[in-house]
Amino acid sequence: MQAGPTPRFLAVVAVPVPIEKGTRFPRATWPSHVTLASNFFVDAALAEVVDAVRAACVGAGPITIQFEGIAQFGRDKGIRVQLVNSAQTVALHEQLADLLEALPHFAAEESLYWRAGYRPHMTHVAGRDTPDDAELMLRHVVIADIDGADATVLDQFRL
Repeated sequence: MQAGPTPRFLAVVAVPVPIEKGTRFPRATWPSHVTLASNFFVDAALAEVVDAVRAACVGAGPITIQFEGIAQFGRDKGIRVQLVNSAQTVALHEQLADLLEALPHFAAEESLYWRAGYRPHMTHVAGRDTPDDAELMLRHVVIADIDGADATVLDQFRL
């Protein structure tokens, strides 16, 4: 009997500058990013995940976001984020959700943050905030493997 793909715990984020494939970092010090598809499990080959993410992003082009306030996310509300206004990000999240949820054994870690519960936000490096109404262009998408307290970039591409 042939073994199937190893279940993966992943996240898809948009960033203003590329993060090289293979880069590993503590999750507590992720580079600033806007979450497009929060942490999820899937039992699919990496190539299938990459194909789904790229298909959702085809024609999206760079994403413009506008900052608009602070919020606390996570199970214990211990992750400080900055909310962003971006209809493009919401639309991209929906497209990603459609394609990722169709992959084998998909499960969102926190289903409250998917679909209607998705709130576009930027997670900054500690101690950094951007003034409300400031705009930023996100030009890259990163697919990261979540492994305990660390994350590793599995793939990245330019929008």
